[in-house]
Amino acid sequence: MAHRIRAVTKSHLWFFVYRDESRKREYRWALLAGNNYEIADSGEGYEHVADCLHAINLIVTKTHSIPIKTGPGVILP
Repeated sequence: MAHRIRAVTKSHLWFFVYRDESRKREYRWALLAGNNYEIADSGEGYEHVADCLHAINLIVTKTHSIPIKTGPGVILP
């Protein structure tokens, strides 16, 4: 069954910044949907909270121009 990609407004997404449980206590971010499900995360920790926030700002300001690429047999609506 194919699922349509629907527009998501800013009110449906939010970033959560936290310190991880590792010995280093690094800062990380997670992108959550309106239902509180995590749909993306930083994948790495940051020593300074400013670096974590900078990564979030890069995502927010650059995503409007990121193309969607598909694999073999995938047809977008």
